[in-house]
Amino acid sequence: LQRNLMKPPTLKLDDERLHPDTKDRATFQHHIARYAFALERIAPGERVLDAGCGAGYGTHLLSQKSAFALGIDYAPQALEYAQARYAGLNLAFAAMNCHRLAVADASLDCVISFEVFEHLEDSDAFLGECRRVLRPGGRLILSTPNQVTHDLHMNSIGMKNEFHINLMSGEKLKAALRG
Repeated sequence: LQRNLMKPPTLKLDDERLHPDTKDRATFQHHIARYAFALERIAPGERVLDAGCGAGYGTHLLSQKSAFALGIDYAPQALEYAQARYAGLNLAFAAMNCHRLAVADASLDCVISFEVFEHLEDSDAFLGECRRVLRPGGRLILSTPNQVTHDLHMNSIGMKNEFHINLMSGEKLKAALRG
């Protein structure tokens, strides 16, 4: 496995993005567990897209097993952080909108999207783009908060996450994915 010996940059990310130096270690470990789950489902030689890669740590993990991993995000600060921290011949980061992927049709084996779906204005457009860029037999591995449990938790602590604009119940998400 390729090891990155670059010194970590001291870039500041906004409050909604996790990174390896975050103070919220529990949530960060939950995200690492999601990438471990995805790694078990990726075969060597596959081409992977990490949609909404944020600080890039997950894309870097995916590149350790895949033939090529592309991390995309629309936030310049996140991409700057990722590019300064992670490097590899089979690893790239790019500014891109999840609603309009600048990726060739049927060119990917797997699209990973962890804790991004709830931030998207048009989830149907994103799912359509995933369908377009995945090769036949390709996979979408996605995680997003369940609206029911999310709302119960947030209401119990008297908070609202302003970044979560597209929460869905499990049933609504299943219906969207079936489409």
